Amino acid sequence: MQQNDRRPFLIICLLMFIFMAFNNWMFPPKGSTSATEQVQKEVVIQETAAPLTFKKSTLSKKDSKPYVLKNDALQVVFSSQDGAVNEINLAIDGHQGNKSIINPIRFDKKVASDSPTNGYFPLETGYVKQGKKTETLDREMGGYTPFLRRSTDQKGNQVMAFHFVNDEGNPVEQEFVVSSFEADKIVFEGSVQGVPTRKSFEIASPYLIKLKVESERPLDEVYLSSGVPEVELISGGSQPKIQYLKQGPKKNKVTNVKLPKEGIEVEEGHEKWISTGNGFFGMIIQPLTGSNSSSFIVQKVSGEEAPTRLALIDKENQPYPEKNYPGYEVLVPASLGGSASEWTMFVGPYDKSILAQADKQLAVGAESGLGAQFILAQNSVGFFSFITEPFTKLLSMLLDLFHMITGSWGFSIILLTLALRIMLYPLNAWSIGSMMRMQDAAPEVEKIKNRYKDDKHKQHIETMKLYKEKKCNPLAGCFPLVIQMPFLFAMFDLLKTSFQLRGAPFIPGWIDNLTEPDVLFTWSTHIPFFGTQFHLLPFLLGGAMYLQTKLSKILNPQTTLSEQQQQMQSMGSITNLVFIFIFYNMPSGLNIYWLSSTLLGMAQQVWMNYRYKKKKANVSVIK
Repeated sequence: MQQNDRRPFLIICLLMFIFMAFNNWMFPPKGSTSATEQVQKEVVIQETAAPLTFKKSTLSKKDSKPYVLKNDALQVVFSSQDGAVNEINLAIDGHQGNKSIINPIRFDKKVASDSPTNGYFPLETGYVKQGKKTETLDREMGGYTPFLRRSTDQKGNQVMAFHFVNDEGNPVEQEFVVSSFEADKIVFEGSVQGVPTRKSFEIASPYLIKLKVESERPLDEVYLSSGVPEVELISGGSQPKIQYLKQGPKKNKVTNVKLPKEGIEVEEGHEKWISTGNGFFGMIIQPLTGSNSSSFIVQKVSGEEAPTRLALIDKENQPYPEKNYPGYEVLVPASLGGSASEWTMFVGPYDKSILAQADKQLAVGAESGLGAQFILAQNSVGFFSFITEPFTKLLSMLLDLFHMITGSWGFSIILLTLALRIMLYPLNAWSIGSMMRMQDAAPEVEKIKNRYKDDKHKQHIETMKLYKEKKCNPLAGCFPLVIQMPFLFAMFDLLKTSFQLRGAPFIPGWIDNLTEPDVLFTWSTHIPFFGTQFHLLPFLLGGAMYLQTKLSKILNPQTTLSEQQQQMQSMGSITNLVFIFIFYNMPSGLNIYWLSSTLLGMAQQVWMNYRYKKKKANVSVIK
């Protein structure tokens, strides 16, 4: 084909290509969408998506007064402008005729006397729902102990809970008004970073709170704050603790979070819940929507930014300075994979019966039937918990049993000590018997030393040979203390985890709280080591331990002690003094246990000494 003949063919092909392209553009095949139409379609979808509708409410006025939801167990105080929680206060037993397991403690009374304004609950006059009417709720003195109120009336800013913040804990742009207020439910409507948002709180049962956050689109990089728990002193120090329940292949495992020394720490992949507590009380946050595996943030908050109420006590001497009591806050993602997120929160005492009741309530309707397993939050918290946990469980069962019999936690501790002494009687008897045989062998040991005074090696060999013949062990005296160490640590853990002992009195006016030191009398001027209180139990314990070291000489005045035994007695006297310093700020319950154990040990020593002398006398008569 010649070049001129090709031109018509090329023109026809070009015209056909233009026609087909025009036809596809004007009449696209079924199922396909043009770029312009796709954009329009997306716009239509966004425009036709159901927006978050806000209902007009007479409560949507700007008002600085807080709103309060409460029942027999909780008082939850909300900021009307921020849509967040200012305070969560726990009702004390006997308040307004209710029955609670929370007893008042010395700090409740001390704060009210040293700073009366901070003894009121709530801190400010607010609103409460009575029937269908919204009425003013006047502040009342006492009746509650604060869990989330790490702020005093002298401070300008409060550390709020369930506030929208960024990943550094700073509040993001947000504005809310109260749109609905009922006796057990409050709804806030507004916006977060320009996104229309609704936040609903509901008290579901005595210690359970439900939270629902709805927004027109997910709140990316926005978090909800947990607030900072108030300080609870355990053995003279605060015990903040954050943990979460992670789902394992065979069973769920509670993991402790390492608290950051400064700034924030990101924890990846939690599962069922996150817990933040202070030893006796805690908050457990359980997400109900989303994958439940998103990361959360732990942030350290300085004591100056979140002051504890203890800083109000005895301001002249400042026994509890703010800087010594920092707090820790948990930040959880505000959107759990969608525009509507829900949580259930437990806020209350970490008592096994209360936690078990919450699990039972949450198990209703749950597919697994296991509930939330909140009860796992009250586990052993000591340094040696991996060793003492089985001992702690045994002691807890026995303690509950003895309390059912006596009705007194103090007498229960004494009976528990007696039970331990009975269980350990054979080992202690072997140890005491070995010590007695060593005393009998002491004169012969002195003869060996004189005979081989120039040969230390021979002296040692003959002495060990004599001990073997007499069936005594120089180290046997240390065995009772070593054997009791796991039980001592277990008892220490038990006093931290047994909420029943908090505020439980034994001898009113002296031992008013088994989880605090006893107070015989107080004074106003601060004295180093003693502070402003005198604790008698540690000195009684030191005296009993000193008497125990001298008991062998008292029972057997004619016995000559070996040089080694004399050295052990001297070391024992120094140890007694050290124990007074160690136990001075320990809980009175622990002092009662150790004192009872020492006195029972002395009684066993007297009994063993009597039997040993009687046995020796019988042997002499036979000979």
